[in-house]
Amino acid sequence: MFATILKKVYQQLLLLVVVAVVLLAAYVSAGRQFMPAISRYASFLEDQIQQSTGIPVSVESLTGSFSGFNPVVQIDGLQLAVSEELPRSALRFASAKIIVDMPRSVWQRRWVLEEFVIESLAIDISQNTDGSWQLTGVNAAGGGDPVDLNSLYQTFLSFTRLDLTDVGINVLTRSGDRLSLVNGVATFQNQGDNHFLHVNANLEGNAEQLAFSFEVQGDALDEVSGTFHISVPNSDYSRLFAEQDLGQVAIESIQGGGQAWLNLENGEVLSVNIELEVPGVTVSVLDGQPLRLDNLQGKAKLARGMTRDHWEVALADMSINYSEEYWRSFNAYVYLVPESVLNVRADRIELGLLAKLALDSGVLSDNAMTELQGFNPDGVLENFSLSMPLTDTTDDIISLRSNVVDGQIGSVRNSPNIWGIDAYVEMEFDEAAQQLTGLAEVDSTDFSMNIPATFTRVWDYSYVNGRLLIDVDLSNGQRVKLVSSRIVAESEAVDGNAQFTSITQRFPDGSRDASLDLVVGAERVDAAQKTLYLPDGPNINQSLRNTMQFLEQAIVDGDIYSSGILYRGSTVGGSPSETKTFQSYWQLENGQVNFSDEFPNLEELTATVVTDDNNIDVQVDSGRSLGMQMETATGIVRRNEAGRNLLTVTGAASGLTAQGLDYIQAAPLGGGLQETFSTWQAEGEFTADVEVIVPLDQDGAETEIRLDMLMADNDLAIPDFDLSVSQLSGAIIFDTRTGLEPTELSGEMFGAEIELALSSTGEAGDIETIVIEGGGSSTPAEMIAWPRQSEFVRGLLANMTGEFAYDAKMTIDQRPGASAANVLQIESDLLGVTMDLPEPFNKTPDLQKLLSLNLALDGTQQEINGVLGEDLRFLLDIDDSIITDGLVVIGEQDSSMKQLADNDTAGLAILGSIERFDLEPWVNLITSMGNANESTSELGSTIAFVDIQSDIFSLYGEELPEVSFRMEPSSAAAGWLTWVSSDAVQGEVVIPYDNDYYLQVDLEYLRLPGDEEEEAESADVEAGETEAVEQTSAAIAATDQGRGRDEDEEREDPLIGLDPRELPLMLFE
Repeated sequence: MFATILKKVYQQLLLLVVVAVVLLAAYVSAGRQFMPAISRYASFLEDQIQQSTGIPVSVESLTGSFSGFNPVVQIDGLQLAVSEELPRSALRFASAKIIVDMPRSVWQRRWVLEEFVIESLAIDISQNTDGSWQLTGVNAAGGGDPVDLNSLYQTFLSFTRLDLTDVGINVLTRSGDRLSLVNGVATFQNQGDNHFLHVNANLEGNAEQLAFSFEVQGDALDEVSGTFHISVPNSDYSRLFAEQDLGQVAIESIQGGGQAWLNLENGEVLSVNIELEVPGVTVSVLDGQPLRLDNLQGKAKLARGMTRDHWEVALADMSINYSEEYWRSFNAYVYLVPESVLNVRADRIELGLLAKLALDSGVLSDNAMTELQGFNPDGVLENFSLSMPLTDTTDDIISLRSNVVDGQIGSVRNSPNIWGIDAYVEMEFDEAAQQLTGLAEVDSTDFSMNIPATFTRVWDYSYVNGRLLIDVDLSNGQRVKLVSSRIVAESEAVDGNAQFTSITQRFPDGSRDASLDLVVGAERVDAAQKTLYLPDGPNINQSLRNTMQFLEQAIVDGDIYSSGILYRGSTVGGSPSETKTFQSYWQLENGQVNFSDEFPNLEELTATVVTDDNNIDVQVDSGRSLGMQMETATGIVRRNEAGRNLLTVTGAASGLTAQGLDYIQAAPLGGGLQETFSTWQAEGEFTADVEVIVPLDQDGAETEIRLDMLMADNDLAIPDFDLSVSQLSGAIIFDTRTGLEPTELSGEMFGAEIELALSSTGEAGDIETIVIEGGGSSTPAEMIAWPRQSEFVRGLLANMTGEFAYDAKMTIDQRPGASAANVLQIESDLLGVTMDLPEPFNKTPDLQKLLSLNLALDGTQQEINGVLGEDLRFLLDIDDSIITDGLVVIGEQDSSMKQLADNDTAGLAILGSIERFDLEPWVNLITSMGNANESTSELGSTIAFVDIQSDIFSLYGEELPEVSFRMEPSSAAAGWLTWVSSDAVQGEVVIPYDNDYYLQVDLEYLRLPGDEEEEAESADVEAGETEAVEQTSAAIAATDQGRGRDEDEEREDPLIGLDPRELPLMLFE
């Protein structure tokens, strides 16, 4: 039975196979017979394609054939979207070949194409005016998508394989720009559940290919899983993005390329990977100014979580340039749970680039832009972490953590400017309380800070370590509070620490307030850079500013140690001085202080400076100034009754007197006084008390000075007078308000003790003259030894012996342009002096005779106005110790010395009248008045003439009445030409300069005194006899004069008792 069943099955199968073979043969035969007839079904094919795709098509011709069991259709001139309503076609085929996979079509009960090859395909994609895209010529009815993507996907699945060659795609934007792809090759392939599409093409004018691939599984678009990839070559795509509606962003130009991968699962995007390399892109936001971004490159990945409840974005090796800012390679990670939380992490964020981009973009409100411009953040955030809740609850906290590298933040409403921040930052924002809190742990090696309202200078540090607490309250306006811990700071200028609290507040009504508490302690400060920590900002009142300017000037150099400053109060401009205070404490060693520019600096100083707002106290423990040792000194700054700040410096100094004179040279004691003291030379030591009052805020106000100098056993030389005072002891007191105050000194001058009084004359502190008066004793030898003594006076003094008292007065003119700078007056009654001078100038020690010398000294020139007794006055002009002009008056004259001196005669003139004139002692006196090294003939060139009228003229013992004589020097005669004239004598005499030479006598007559008879007889003497008498009378020695004789008395011989050896050599002519 079983065999019967098998036999029947076999028969049925055999029948089935035979029938199938017959049917297959019939199918193939019929197909081969009827396929060529397909050419008549072009319109039917058009309808079927339109029903399948919704796209109207037109076919120029069809030809059919059979290949195996599959029919083959050759289409020529196929165009899509050709109709009266759509004048342009979307697709144009030169030719297409379709092979239907009949077994699969029967099995799947739908048409399945084994092969679909299209050659020379042209596709136009155009943009509508509303921004939507469509295949050109395809009607997008209803405003939906131009093409049903699911239908297209189903069409794609209908091909077992589709090859497109020589494909051209033209993309037409609504702005009229055109982007073309040429030399395109596309392959569609479907095998079972696997479907893929590969497209390669070239941008027109670009050798690199654009590649597109779509490899998925799934028979419905909303169920596909697989990968989508596109690779775009580097090119200019500006035309494609021109005038595109991208929301609030517009791309004005873009140059670049890249590739992207999309991973799909069940019709949804699972992840996106992107690689970008964009050399340049220009965008604008909200119609703002164009923003040019350069060198945008890197990798990005967008991924959806396994549970599909969150998104993750990863950026790797990203970089971008904007303007002059450069964001070098960085990595970032973003975790987003929609409507829940946003977490952002990044290894590097360039604050400066983001801030500049935000400012230039125009997306910020005016308020936010002002704030950002003020803070102007810059630097790098490393290991950045941000957590931001996205829920609607009010207790959400936004938190931020990051390391800051080389950070920078500007000043807003007088908050600090800070640069070079290397720190760890934590910030939290409580949205419900509208409060931002946080901290910054700073550890910087190149840190700078400035508090602009209080200090104009920037504090630079090589190392800073500390903590800063941040508290920003936005609940009522804006309140920013910065509180620091103890900050350790080191720099070239200072090693120390600081602590501050800064509060700035802006109220809803627009008003504002700001305050600062600042404490700075310094272990070491370079005094030359103390300016950094002296408040001088715009909100410092003028009085405190003046005080700080004084400190800036005063502390020049040195080492400041264990010092500090304190500022507490308002930093709002124009705030009252009562609302702020500045105090400081400075300890200075090896310092240099300048109390006033007019005074020499104090050096090698050890001092303490304490300030309390406008008040300054300086205590100097030791120091030097121009070599002087400062024993103690104090300086204080106080405000006087007029509201002006005055610096008062008092102190004591000691040192060498020469150093004290140098100090006076550098001190502002007046040009004349400085010039006077500049030539003084001293040996010895002194002590001094100094007081200086300096107006700090009074333009044009003069410094007041008081100098009290005490000398002991000093040697002082005054070159202007060629005077030296030894063993000088006493005080010199100078005050700019009163001049040189009267003081008394003692010493030795002209070889003996002298008591001196020093004073000055003038008004309102302006010194007109310095007066040095004194009384002492001296000898003629000491007076002769004085270098500025004239030869004339030396000649007088050389004939004096003994010791005499004198009074001296030196007057030093301080007035600008004074004709004679120095005047010396010496007066003595010469009591105790013997004067061996011709009558009437001789005297004994017990007699008084006035000697007065008034010398006006001006360099090498001097003018001497002198008096000796009642019968001798002289006025001498001397230049370089030589008498250039002068007048000596003997006896009384009706005219003044000035009138007598006003003549054109050059040289020294000696004239006058005298009761008795002894020729020999006067000649000896005159010839002795030369320099010891000067010949008598040279003295003759100094004396112009001697013109004397004598009541009695004594000539070698003979007395002649009423004689006038005149003497003039003669170099030719080597002596004095002397003319004598009277009733007793008339003629010329040459008195030789050298006593070894002869007197040359040439007399017209000589009448010696005798009785009346002799005189009568002498009138009748012959001329020859007269000559004999003249020769005889010239040899007469001293005789009794004025002796009367009676007529009966015997006549005496006048030559009796005359020793010829006592007579001078005489030559009679």
